[in-house]
Amino acid sequence: MRLFADRAAAAVPGFTIGPDRAAPVAALCRALDGLPLAIELAAARVRALSVEQIAARLADRFRLLTTGDRTAPPRHRTLRATIDWSHDLLTGREQILLRRLSVFAGCSLEMAEQVCTDEDIPAGDVLDLMTALVDKSLVVREPDVLGQARRRRGGAADLRRRQPLLDRARYFRRGQRVAGLLPGRRYARGARRVRARVLGAALVARAQLALSSAPAVAESRAEEGLALCRSAGEEFWTAAALNLLAETALHQQRMEEAASRIGQVMSLARSAGDGWHEGYALATQAAVAGLAGKLREAQDLANASITVMRRIDQRWGVARSLLGLADLARLHRDPAGAHARYSDALPSCGKLAPGRRSRGAWPAWRGSPSS
Repeated sequence: MRLFADRAAAAVPGFTIGPDRAAPVAALCRALDGLPLAIELAAARVRALSVEQIAARLADRFRLLTTGDRTAPPRHRTLRATIDWSHDLLTGREQILLRRLSVFAGCSLEMAEQVCTDEDIPAGDVLDLMTALVDKSLVVREPDVLGQARRRRGGAADLRRRQPLLDRARYFRRGQRVAGLLPGRRYARGARRVRARVLGAALVARAQLALSSAPAVAESRAEEGLALCRSAGEEFWTAAALNLLAETALHQQRMEEAASRIGQVMSLARSAGDGWHEGYALATQAAVAGLAGKLREAQDLANASITVMRRIDQRWGVARSLLGLADLARLHRDPAGAHARYSDALPSCGKLAPGRRSRGAWPAWRGSPSS
């Protein structure tokens, strides 16, 4: 309750917990399992809502969350609900800037104005948007460094410490130095292109990490990253975004869209000699064929994916397609064949880092018999 009072007073100077607020604040803190981050995010909203309104709206979010993974520990679900609720209350541009700030471990205002801006968010708007995110405890102001206040993403973004792929902002500094060798307009064009490449790649990488837990978020980030990568001519990450979008379309039964995305990946990957994205797209295409009842075509495509992945010595890609073939064998009521495919995939799966789970492109087959 002291933490709530402290954070609420930062949002609304003079806020105190008197007799009329003690009971609802205590109830809210209990509902949030006493989690400091959840309490901080809730307290930041007293500027617009009463304590009772905050509690009521969070209760609605908790009820929505019961339809998700009920095996998750209650404290995890509480934290997820609070973070989701706090994110949903942001304006569209605040959400965009928050996503783009994820490329940094920490940054100054000037860095954010260079890397995170485009036609939708001009550099002149970053200060106001950043201030709004600080007010809502989603960005934290850190001590000054060399006379500049630094900021880092708060809340759920603290989880990014587990995601080293996203710390890509340093590449923009290098690109800026290279672009600085170009005169006049060529410098401006070069800097914009480098920024688009770095930010687009970071958004696609973050989308990949979000795919298993938040497919809708992954799809949104991939779309945004795709547009940036295409504008910068970044073929590898363009193919990565297209593959991810094909996968999300497949899992939502949007087969025509999935097939269109796959076709774009295949054209791009083959022209660039990109075996990884070609093999990945072939496996997703096999899943599309399988769901359409074209089991022979699905088997041929999965085998083609395995051939490509073996050519580039990509064991995870081989395992992914073998698991798809095992599912097809189950559809054919061939338990021995399924067992053989699962056994073939097992050594490669065992070589993945402990604790890491990947969402494959092969959805659960409708009507498939139990193994």
